[in-house]
Amino acid sequence: MSPPPDATQRIAQSYFDFIPLPAKNGDLTRVSGLSGSERRDSLIQIAKYLAFGSGGDTVSRIVSELAYWQEQGMPRGVVLITGSYNEAQAVASVLQDSSQWRDRVDCMQPDRDLQEADWFIRRGQIEQHPTRGRQILVVPLGAFQRGYNILLPGTNIAYLGSVFFLVRPYPVPTDFGRQIRAINRWVFDSILQGIRRNHEKQP
Repeated sequence: MSPPPDATQRIAQSYFDFIPLPAKNGDLTRVSGLSGSERRDSLIQIAKYLAFGSGGDTVSRIVSELAYWQEQGMPRGVVLITGSYNEAQAVASVLQDSSQWRDRVDCMQPDRDLQEADWFIRRGQIEQHPTRGRQILVVPLGAFQRGYNILLPGTNIAYLGSVFFLVRPYPVPTDFGRQIRAINRWVFDSILQGIRRNHEKQP
C-alpha cells in the first residue's frame, strides 16, 4: 500500500524547527531529566512563551501558526504535546486562565476521569475537538497516537496543522512495549516466511 500522492506532497512541504528558550539563569530551558515541580515549571514556561511570546510587540508562535493557516484559507488548530495527563492539564490551565486563550483550549483527559470542566475533552471524544470552536489542543504523548481522525468538519482534511512537542518524542526508557511489539512482529513474519517456503517446496 502506498500513500496518496497529495498526502506525500503535503508531508514534503512540512517543516521542523527547534525553538531554544533561555532560562532565567542564562541556560536553555529543559524538561528532560527533571521531575516534580521543576519539570512542571519548565513546561509552563515553554507553554507561556509559545502562547504569549516574549513580551513587547513580539507575536507568539501559536498566534503566528494560526495566522498562517488563516492566510492559507484553511483555518486549522494547534496541538501541544506533553508527557502525561497531569502535565497536559497544568499547561492547559495556564492558557485557560488567561484572557487571550480562555475558552480556546481543550485538554485531553482519560475516559475514566470524573473531573468536569468545559475545557476538558475525554480521550474517546477527541475527534469532536474541531466542532468545539477551540484552536488549541493539549495532549499527553502516549495517549495521542494513530487511530484518531481529527478532521475539519465536513472534510477529510486534518484539523491540527501545527504541532509543538514540549517533551522529546522518545519512548520512556523503562517502557519495553515498543521492543515487545517489534519482537512479536518478527515472530509472525518468520512464521509467515516459513509457511511460504513450505508451500513452495510442495509439488
